[in-house]
Amino acid sequence: MTTIDPQPEATPTTSTAPVDRPVVLSMRGISKRYGPVKANDNISVDFRAGEIHALLGENGSGKSTILGIASGIVVPDAGEIDIVGQRLTSASPTQAMRLGLGMAYQTMTEVAGLTVARTLGPGRERGRPVLVWDVHEDTAAALSLKSWLPAALRPVVSGAVRVAERWAERHLRLLLAESSYAARFRRPHPVVPNTVPVPAAEPSPPGPDRLVYVGRITRQRGGLDMVALGRLLDGEVRVELIGPVDRDIAEQVADAVRRGWVHRHGFVPNDAALQLLDGALAGLSLLHDEPNYASSRPTKVMEYMAHGVPVVTTPNASSVELVERYGCGLVVPFDDPRATAAAPSGRRAGCPRDRCAG
Repeated sequence: MTTIDPQPEATPTTSTAPVDRPVVLSMRGISKRYGPVKANDNISVDFRAGEIHALLGENGSGKSTILGIASGIVVPDAGEIDIVGQRLTSASPTQAMRLGLGMAYQTMTEVAGLTVARTLGPGRERGRPVLVWDVHEDTAAALSLKSWLPAALRPVVSGAVRVAERWAERHLRLLLAESSYAARFRRPHPVVPNTVPVPAAEPSPPGPDRLVYVGRITRQRGGLDMVALGRLLDGEVRVELIGPVDRDIAEQVADAVRRGWVHRHGFVPNDAALQLLDGALAGLSLLHDEPNYASSRPTKVMEYMAHGVPVVTTPNASSVELVERYGCGLVVPFDDPRATAAAPSGRRAGCPRDRCAG
């Protein structure tokens, strides 16, 4: 949880910026919860022109949340943000950029050859806003699998996504987050691949008794396969699911928890969720053979590898390429919990840390 008190009572300031410099960012009463987790609690702080601030805290303490709120990426539960005296009226990165506030992320996703200024605001000099088309799945194909979307509407919605892509290419400057997505557009666009941070600390070696999955728990991402895996392992190896579960399989997952087949943590902020990987026997990525997973770079697999955790994955092409290149895990068949149950028990030693985080 992040709590900021920029001017503690009776504590002298060490800032070198004159106090008469204008406030360029003012945040008042900012609060944000993720379920039971209080990420930010009633934060109020001013930043003046010419100041340099460091925001320090442990993983999961709310640093990224408060920065995301300031830059219009995250919707706060309460509070107000003023940028150079103008109110940020909605959670909109575009509005924040127009008011003069941008955010550069620690994952080094700058475009090669551009200055910091142009990385933060490419396209502004040409009068057109930039749009980061951050896609790690085939959006139209993914929508066709959503249980909450009536079957009759799925082709219509998928078609609307294609129309939106064509409109965006005509009216906006695009940065693509997936190279495999480039073929969907008529003109070339810069690609800024999704990356994951690698922890500085050496992780614990893989242990013998925990298989961990981090992410949304859906049928297509192997949610019921992991339930079946837990039943087959029957406590020999603990199957831990970290993340929200889709409604259409919620009852099956809840029943598996009651029977002790799996342990579910529920929603956990991503920084804290990734810490739970430490010491795991393997990370699970049991995606089904679906078009929206076929060629996308598997962020989940990269997160496991970055934390030194061996991977058990189904044979999606990108996942297989990573696992085989770095020798950091096993490939199991699609929709085959029995093969998956046999895989980790035969590889208790895991893989070398330098390969997993390679």
